[in-house]
Amino acid sequence: MGTCVSYFGWANWLNYELEQVQLNIRKGRWDAALSNIRFLRILQPGSPVNDYLFAAAIREQDPESAIQALEKLIKDPNGEAFQESALIYLDLCIKLGRGDQADAIIKLMAPSMGENINYMMLHARRLAQQGNLAQAMEELTYLLKISPNNSEAQWIRAQILLSQPRVTNWIEAKAALKEAAQMPDKYGLDSIIALGSRPEIKLFPDERLWLVQKIENHPYANVEAHLMAATQKIMLDEARKKEIVTQTISQHGNQTPLVVGRWLLAVDEPEIAREFLDRVDISASPELWVLQYRLALQDQDLERIKELLDVDYSAANDIQRKTLQALIGLNSIGANSAQAWDEAFSMAEKSQEQASMLALARAAGSKEWWEKAEKAYLITIDLSTDQLMKANAKREYLSVLLARGKTAEALKVSTELRELFPFNPVFQNNYFYFRALLGLENENQTQQFAKLIEENQVKSLNATYAFLLYLDGDYALAQQKIEDLPDWLKVQADVKLLKGLITGKLGNQEQAIEIISQINPENLLPEEKSLREEALKSLNPSK
Repeated sequence: MGTCVSYFGWANWLNYELEQVQLNIRKGRWDAALSNIRFLRILQPGSPVNDYLFAAAIREQDPESAIQALEKLIKDPNGEAFQESALIYLDLCIKLGRGDQADAIIKLMAPSMGENINYMMLHARRLAQQGNLAQAMEELTYLLKISPNNSEAQWIRAQILLSQPRVTNWIEAKAALKEAAQMPDKYGLDSIIALGSRPEIKLFPDERLWLVQKIENHPYANVEAHLMAATQKIMLDEARKKEIVTQTISQHGNQTPLVVGRWLLAVDEPEIAREFLDRVDISASPELWVLQYRLALQDQDLERIKELLDVDYSAANDIQRKTLQALIGLNSIGANSAQAWDEAFSMAEKSQEQASMLALARAAGSKEWWEKAEKAYLITIDLSTDQLMKANAKREYLSVLLARGKTAEALKVSTELRELFPFNPVFQNNYFYFRALLGLENENQTQQFAKLIEENQVKSLNATYAFLLYLDGDYALAQQKIEDLPDWLKVQADVKLLKGLITGKLGNQEQAIEIISQINPENLLPEEKSLREEALKSLNPSK
């Protein structure tokens, strides 16, 4: 006897495959989804649903083929699977920047869509893409009244708000992202990542901890998300950075070495990144070349830069070639290095190639081209779209500001870094010292700083503590704190100046004059120079 499948058995099988393919698409399991679709083509040959699901399964990896598969399904608004196909088609047109095609399908869809939430979402995205931000926000606000827990709507709303350079918008965007982050779906995860990476959004330590917990418990959390969690842990406690980095490499290094390598560079660990890439098995590729290029830039390693040009020059784009040539030119006798730097930076700025811009900023600083370095860092910081990369660039920029004697600007950057890293004693120290130096004293600042020293047990902080005590008139304790400093710090110009000032206040004028006179004023900030000049006048009024 032959065998056959009953109608109910066939229907159950069909429903099972439909459920499985939709589940696999939601989970991003593309190969499994395509396997389900092969069965569906047998179970329901010629059905438009098969083509719609096929397009949904390949849309991320091959959007062009997905659009082609959908084009025959969107011709008839009354056809089977029209709505589902049209929604994917519109989404792809928006992502690929095909405005005319997007507008055409919107015109075709509008009469039958009504208050379809997915359509309203895509329409709002298209309005935002066209620059009609007010209309897009109005549509999203209405959508959220209908569907208050819609994470995608909150996420899109936040992107629009973040595109507007106003602090009030950024605060509102943060609130929208926190709402979306509550949902255990793709847009909830995207919102968590945006909260942890967008430099416009300021997070408090408890919010960073909340982000880490959200990622660790999120059903869609991928390697990128877990690397974001590791970044938040570092920002919470930089003292544990090496431990966190080692743990992260152990968990994700073998699975996605190139992604982890890029992350190691982002958290400013080039040496660990190099050691890691040397020991993992990665085939040569343009992606690996770019990662090695960024490592060489971060180290300003000229020999490695030359090797990269010689070994795989074809992998470099024009900006990268110009940058490498400029860096080599900076160290070549007779080369017009300043002009080469200008050309390379101009090209990198136009294309917003941040790795090249940062490398050229560092190179300008090493050549003591302070004006070029300051401009380069400012532009790089402004264009950076990642919190930690922006913060690392600001750390380096701070050195350039101090070299140029710009104390007020240095305080501004130090304040921003202190907000990002509230437990970092160096940023706390800079904040208190620059404020005191500029005469912007806080109430109870000496007591606050004493508590900071007690919490951190870092002896180098005693220099700023001594300065605050000096301003308070507690010269004996200030002198004691100077004596407690490490030897390497006692020879710094600003510390020697402070020692001279305190010595003079304690009555030993000759010794104070000797200490202060030996200090090269070129090694002091403008406000420190003024203190030196005033002290010499008061200690030796006859001169």
